[in-house]
Amino acid sequence: MLIDPVVAAGSFANIVGLLSNFKAERSGATLDAFIVWLKEKHREDTVAALERNDALADELSALLSINHDLLVQRLEELNSRFSELAANLEGFGGLAKVFQPSSVLSEQARSILVQMADSASEFAMENKFERTFMFLTPGSGVLAFPEPRYIEDDLDILLGNGLLRVEYASAGSRRLYITRSGAQLAATLKR
Repeated sequence: MLIDPVVAAGSFANIVGLLSNFKAERSGATLDAFIVWLKEKHREDTVAALERNDALADELSALLSINHDLLVQRLEELNSRFSELAANLEGFGGLAKVFQPSSVLSEQARSILVQMADSASEFAMENKFERTFMFLTPGSGVLAFPEPRYIEDDLDILLGNGLLRVEYASAGSRRLYITRSGAQLAATLKR
């Protein structure tokens, strides 16, 4: 029996979303705990689907038996990959950007974000003459960007998504600061 692709996509997204919400609220590791939670959330339709479909129940039991932190990490990775895929499908790019800003980040932009997060410096200071950004004490070094041609584009995207913020020094040089959201995203990018 073939399943309508729209129904299949919706069902998959629904069950993954419910599983994510459950794990965000509880550290329960059994299908029974998940079913109790579903009933508390008035998701009788999903409970009925689990009762009708042994394969679905078995797969969810296997997922729920995984270590809580590892399962949450895998759900985050699934969300990231799904968003990256959606970002490249016509009509879904804007939606992916709203839910997962990293889906629109180039490799260079991701690298900049991780370097900013890993730096012990409060900010990176622009040297307009050398076209570089230097980390100042307590950390030191230079922000690496292998594609200087696209640095302004990448910085605009990072700033526009609230992952970095900018201040201007008296001479007009920029100081780049990572935001809390940027640091959180950088941590997921390093996994």
